[in-house]
Amino acid sequence: MSQPTDLRDVFDLGCPACGQANELVIMISTLARVTPDGSEPEGDHEWDDTSYCRCTECGHDGTVGDFTQTVSDAEKASDAKLHGGAQ
Repeated sequence: MSQPTDLRDVFDLGCPACGQANELVIMISTLARVTPDGSEPEGDHEWDDTSYCRCTECGHDGTVGDFTQTVSDAEKASDAKLHGGAQ
């Protein structure tokens, strides 16, 4: 079995502007235990299609839904760029 190569393989995410799919910044939700001494994350975290997302490469931002991109989508976009526009 092959290892995932980027975020498209694991989460179907990639930057729609520059195509980068190795690192994104996503606003997550989590629970935290809060005391007078501060806060400590507790449990898992989550995000959804409406969560804020930003590309660390080009700065393009939007929602996770905007960044949803399968490997097939990325290949189509790359082919379109190589051939001078959408097909």
